[in-house]
Amino acid sequence: MGATPLSDIQFRQAIPADREALREALGTFFYAEEPLTIYYYQGSDVTDDDMEFSLSLIEEGFVWLAVEQGSGRIVGLSGGAITEPDEVTHLIDLAGRTETKKFADILRVLGYLSHEVDVFNRYGVDKVYHLHFLAVDSRLRGRSLGRILMEKQFEYAVKCGTKVLRADVTGFYSAKLFESLGMETVKVIAYSDYLTEDGQQMFLAEEPHDCMKGMVKILQ
Repeated sequence: MGATPLSDIQFRQAIPADREALREALGTFFYAEEPLTIYYYQGSDVTDDDMEFSLSLIEEGFVWLAVEQGSGRIVGLSGGAITEPDEVTHLIDLAGRTETKKFADILRVLGYLSHEVDVFNRYGVDKVYHLHFLAVDSRLRGRSLGRILMEKQFEYAVKCGTKVLRADVTGFYSAKLFESLGMETVKVIAYSDYLTEDGQQMFLAEEPHDCMKGMVKILQ
């Protein structure tokens, strides 16, 4: 069977009825390769609270999907949210209330990166569109689905009235795609430098995923 033609892929915003299909897609081709998930020092499984956080973005219209029109199968996904200057405080507060240590640790490293990027002061804005995830089914990679999903996110971010889009980029290949879309790296954190309180490396990432990057795009 040949590859699905790009003309047979529909790009649309997710709706609540997509929730369970999105859960399956996130587990299959996002979390299964996401460095903060798979390289965590106490286990590689995605936690329920992390998954529920991603699914919660559907209700606000921030999730975009690539869907095979014949089968209805999700083959690509991206999700974001609007953030305000209290984002770091919000992430740390959420880390203190979440169910699992793993998701709490992930929220704290994302809070640390957010603090270092300092996007609100850096660009003089009071709200930012924060991209949380992007993934494409491995069977359809190399066919511009990720690029199209990102362009949909750029357009939606402008519609939401934001001038800056930020992404916490945890993998090498995502960083390459984002660079090709005009995103600028403003902060790099090596995984080998991010340690637990007792000095262990928290994310045991392997090359080429040796760092996470705070990347930014000016939208308007």
